[in-house]
Amino acid sequence: MADEAEYLRVAEVVSLVTAAVDRAAGRWDGLEERLRRLGDTSATFAAASLDSMLLRGAVLAATGPAEQAVEVLREVIAIAGRTGAVWPLIPAETTLSRLLLSLDDAPGAAEHATAALDLARAKGNWVWAAESVSCLVDALGGRGGADVVAELRAGLGVADAPLAQAALLTAEAAIAPADDAGRLLDEARILLRKAGLRYEEALAGERLGRWHCERGSGDGGALLEEALRAYGAMGADRDIARICRVMRQNGVPIPYPWRGGRPSHGGTLSSREREVALLAAAGKTNQEIADALFLSRRTVESHIANALRKLGLASRKELRTFPVD
Repeated sequence: MADEAEYLRVAEVVSLVTAAVDRAAGRWDGLEERLRRLGDTSATFAAASLDSMLLRGAVLAATGPAEQAVEVLREVIAIAGRTGAVWPLIPAETTLSRLLLSLDDAPGAAEHATAALDLARAKGNWVWAAESVSCLVDALGGRGGADVVAELRAGLGVADAPLAQAALLTAEAAIAPADDAGRLLDEARILLRKAGLRYEEALAGERLGRWHCERGSGDGGALLEEALRAYGAMGADRDIARICRVMRQNGVPIPYPWRGGRPSHGGTLSSREREVALLAAAGKTNQEIADALFLSRRTVESHIANALRKLGLASRKELRTFPVD
């Protein structure tokens, strides 16, 4: 029995590491389901279960629905807080902060970024603190973030940590003069590309593309399209909806299939997508919609994701004020 328990423990760790590598490399097909199963069954190694929940929350934050991602991340925060597991607690707080930023909840984002930063600061681990600083600066709108960015720069030093160093560059860009910001954002993007962090590279490319578009540079459109294609390959529907909206706002052509989904419906919703979207806009849960329309919950989630993408919306909440009809 002891040998069997050890085997299961090793198998869980291997599965978790494989999932983490796939997430970093952008191989997301079926990843959320794998992580859900791992989180449900990892009884022999509690840390693997918690880390799998964290990874699942991070994937859901990009693929949606946002409400489910928030639920998973809050559960990780609650469990990690009770058990004193600082590692999953810090990235969970940071991931939730970034998600709340995408939902236009700057105060909530600042609260969770500050919580993560305080924990990392107490541990003296600035590699863990880097992304929380970037989130905090974004939540503050670039105002009043200079001191904490300087603190991160000093604490991080020359640590060989591409993700943390890229987060520092991004935070520095948010408070830098306009002429320097583009250079810093490009350095962050290149650093993430070299590290093979596909999703984070796409986020950095989108940020740089927006910076160029805001200044009327033709380079912005190409950068946004490159990021869109990366999101599309990963199935990051929430990011696709956001970047398509940015492209429309800046007059950047959106390539097929993202400009309107299936050829038969173009940019409009199918009858079933409209039906599901109307019920979601009325406040119905996915399960309630599934029961009412005799659909599976997974099908409902797919219809909502398609509706959000076609309408250029970032979250289910926005359906409530959007004219779906």
